[in-house]
Amino acid sequence: MKNVWEASNLEKRNRILKQLIEGGKCFNELCELVGMGRQTLNIYLKYLVKEKCIKRVRQGKFVFYSLEINHPDVLSLLERYRILGEIDFSRFDAASARYFLARWLNSVESTFLNVVEYYIYVGMRELPELKNIVEWSHNRPLEELIQEEIFDMNEFCRLYGELLSKKIQIRDIKPEMILIARNQLLERLERDLISESKGT
Repeated sequence: MKNVWEASNLEKRNRILKQLIEGGKCFNELCELVGMGRQTLNIYLKYLVKEKCIKRVRQGKFVFYSLEINHPDVLSLLERYRILGEIDFSRFDAASARYFLARWLNSVESTFLNVVEYYIYVGMRELPELKNIVEWSHNRPLEELIQEEIFDMNEFCRLYGELLSKKIQIRDIKPEMILIARNQLLERLERDLISESKGT
C-alpha cells in the first residue's frame, strides 16, 4: 500500500504519461525527461504498470515503457493534449451515444474541478493563518494554471462538438440517438441532485 500512496500525485503520473505519447522510452531517458529521482520514478512506473496505464517490454539490456492506449486515464490524457483519435461509430446506438457524452462530460468536469481546487489555493494563500500550510507542488503560478484549465475546458467543448457535428454530417451518427442519450443523462443528473438535496 505504501507504494500506491507514494505514487498518488496525479501531476507526476501525467508527466510520465505525457512523455510516452510520442512513443516508448527506456528508464534512463524517462528519468531525464520528467526530472524525477530514480527511486521516485521507479515507484511511479511500477504503479502505472500495475494500473495497466503503461506496459513494460524488455529489449536486450534495456526495458522500454509505452502507453496502454485503451486505458481510460490514457485516453483522457490524449484528449487533453488535443490528440483525439477517431471514435468508432460503425455500430452507433443509444448506449454508444451515452458513452460519447459521458466521456465529453467527464473531460469537462475533471478540468472544472481542477479550476475549483486552484481557486481554493488562491484563497488560502491570501489568509495569513493558512499561508504557511499551503503546500503547492507545481512550479508555476496558480493564475497561469487556472487560465490553462479554462482554455482546456473550452477546447474539450469545441473538439467534441466538432467531432459530433462532422459525424452527423457524414451520417455516421443519427442526431436522435444523441438527443435520447442527452435527455437520459440530464434525467440522471437531476435524480442525483434530488437525492443529494434529500440527504442534506
